[in-house]
Amino acid sequence: MTALQSMAIPTTQDTYEKDGYILKPGLLGDDKIGLLENTVAQLMGIPSDADLIAGLQAMEQKDKQRFYQICTGDLWYTVAALSLMADPKLVAAVGKCANTEPGRLSPVGYGLFWNDPTCPRLHYTWHQEAPCYPGMHDVVSVWFPMVYNLTPESGAMLLARGSQKQALDFVRIPQHLGVTQMEIDDQIAEKFEPVNCAIDRGDVVIFHQNTIHKTGENLSKRPRLSGIIRYADLTKEDKKTPYWSINPQF
Repeated sequence: MTALQSMAIPTTQDTYEKDGYILKPGLLGDDKIGLLENTVAQLMGIPSDADLIAGLQAMEQKDKQRFYQICTGDLWYTVAALSLMADPKLVAAVGKCANTEPGRLSPVGYGLFWNDPTCPRLHYTWHQEAPCYPGMHDVVSVWFPMVYNLTPESGAMLLARGSQKQALDFVRIPQHLGVTQMEIDDQIAEKFEPVNCAIDRGDVVIFHQNTIHKTGENLSKRPRLSGIIRYADLTKEDKKTPYWSINPQF
């Protein structure tokens, strides 16, 4: 049983509407995640028999710009990533949350998250996804751990339960060779119950674009790797609105 399951985290559609997220245990197969992990290693130049986490840590320290480019761009054009984004069970679950047919969904954002205590420039403060998609209303995000099962000390994503009711004011804070913060006041986030998404490899958390979340503090000695894929039904959204997508025609 994962940490989220032990905390009675929602797994059904009605609780997604109520709490702003759901857990789907074991939704992603080992073959899909394994292929993605192997592709990460190949792009980073890490030998197949080497420890992936140690190799990523060395690569991040050696070439920060290349590391960031692979995590946020190059990886997501590969067969491994496209196969995962189109996984039938995954898109079916997302379709229910987005209240649309799975065939209408498009991936509109993606990335790998690297939580190494020595690399704070890649850690997110409290924020919502909504500021990244101005004018869009039903972006659904899927977050999943890679390489190993997480514990509460692994620095998993933190969610604020029930915080998805509205888009909030934020402050945009760019960081050199790092993430751009869309920061929400800590006092707002602290009004909600925090949930540590310490889930197993193969589990996913699906959450609403307004759900407040951030990078958890990694208290372990091992960096954490996770992925995110964001979906939307573009037939219901304004295609003139700029957003991140693998489809350049919009």
